[in-house]
Amino acid sequence: MLIYLQMIQNIEEKIKFETLYRQYGKLMFTITLKILKNVEDAEDATHNAFVAIARNIKSINSPSSAEAKRYVTLAAEHHAVNLLKKRGIRNEVELSEHLAAAGWEEMASDDLTRHILQLPENYRTIILLKYSQGYSTKEAAKIMGITHRNASQLDQRAKAKLKGILTWEETET
Repeated sequence: MLIYLQMIQNIEEKIKFETLYRQYGKLMFTITLKILKNVEDAEDATHNAFVAIARNIKSINSPSSAEAKRYVTLAAEHHAVNLLKKRGIRNEVELSEHLAAAGWEEMASDDLTRHILQLPENYRTIILLKYSQGYSTKEAAKIMGITHRNASQLDQRAKAKLKGILTWEETET
C-alpha cells in the first residue's frame, strides 16, 4: 500500500485511499480473479486498478459510499478485461458471475439498468462512470486510460446501442 500512498500528496486523500484499500481490496481481487482465473494476473489487474484509483482519488467523495464501491469495482473489472485484451484472450466469464461478486445485483432493479449491464464492457463502463457516478467525459477518459476523444465516441456509441436495444424492445412488446 505504501507505493500507492506515495502517489498521493494530500493527507486527507491518503486516508481516503487507505480506507478504500482496506474496505474493497479483497472485493477487487475477487472480481479480477473471477475474470482472469489466474492469481498472478488478478494481482496485476488489482494493482493496476489501485494505481488508477490513487491517480484519481480526488474524484471520490466518500470512501464508504455506494458510489465509491461501484467506482472501485468498475476499476477492477476494467483493468482485468484490459489485461485479457493485452494478452489476446477473450473474456469467457459470464457477466452475471463477476457482477454478482461486485454487488451489482442491487443496481439491476429496473429494465434500463439491466440493459446497461448487458452492454459490452467499455460501453457499460463509460455509461456508468458518466451517468451513474457523475464523472465528466474527460474524467471518465482518464479513469479508463483512454483519450478524451475516444471516451466521447464510446459515450455516443453506447447511448446509440442502448437506444437501439430499448427501441427494439418497445417494438417487440
